[in-house]
Amino acid sequence: MPARSDGVQALEPSKKLENGLVGLLWGEGSSTQLSLRAEAKWIVCEVHIDHVIKLEEDGMIKFPEAEVVHTGTQDSSINYIATHIENYQASNISLIDNSLVSPNKTSSREFESRRT
Repeated sequence: MPARSDGVQALEPSKKLENGLVGLLWGEGSSTQLSLRAEAKWIVCEVHIDHVIKLEEDGMIKFPEAEVVHTGTQDSSINYIATHIENYQASNISLIDNSLVSPNKTSSREFESRRT
């Protein structure tokens, strides 16, 4: 990622996996970039919907920052998303590209889950 004047790396708005944080929108999509090992940690994050870039891989998204709301196993992360998805009004919106605007939606943060 290119550095900003303050030395922090900036998100490159491309549809490549590099230069940003990546994950699966609502935990759904291809697992090719995930570790499926039993001891892997899964992270569920809230991501500002205006910062999401849909990648070419099935379900993958990229974003510059996120707030961690849960860390655990694959099962606990899936359960967390399933339990809390109703709290996110934008969960029923299909992400078409990186410019999602919906004046009728008040929530601007979405879940993202990924493994480390």
